[in-house]
Amino acid sequence: IIFDMRPMSLDDLGLVPAIRQLISKMRERGILDASLQVEGEERKLPKHVEVSIFRIVQEALNNVNRHAGVKKAKAKMLYRENALSVLVVDEGQGFDMEAAEKSSTDTEEADDTKKVDMPSGHYGILGMKERAAIIGAEISIVSAVGQGTRVHLRLPIKYEDETKDETK
Repeated sequence: IIFDMRPMSLDDLGLVPAIRQLISKMRERGILDASLQVEGEERKLPKHVEVSIFRIVQEALNNVNRHAGVKKAKAKMLYRENALSVLVVDEGQGFDMEAAEKSSTDTEEADDTKKVDMPSGHYGILGMKERAAIIGAEISIVSAVGQGTRVHLRLPIKYEDETKDETK
């Protein structure tokens, strides 16, 4: 439960080891058989950014378990000079993106006096989009019935030049 609230490995070891630990725990519990591939040189990001990325990956993997109808997923992290890309893919049953986006829009436009029921699972998508926006990332969720789902997060990164002369 503590790991699910705030994974200590995120603070102690960093983003990639925390995601590896998440995947390992899901596999140990028989929840999901996922893999993680990392390319490029891992770089430290601000804590709030790492937490948001971790939570987005966690939600994407949980969605595979809950909704995809399969127990396998692939995650990939690609560190580039100016961006980090994170991809979570499953080959499950997929879903109708247009219907999901419409129900999400209907909920956002509803006033406080009117209760709107959002189909199960769409709060997770909304949460991933909100987390991505907070950290300045772009998120793309692509799915179609019978064709699986792809969650792609792209975070532009500006690294400070450590050799830069600060006296200028």
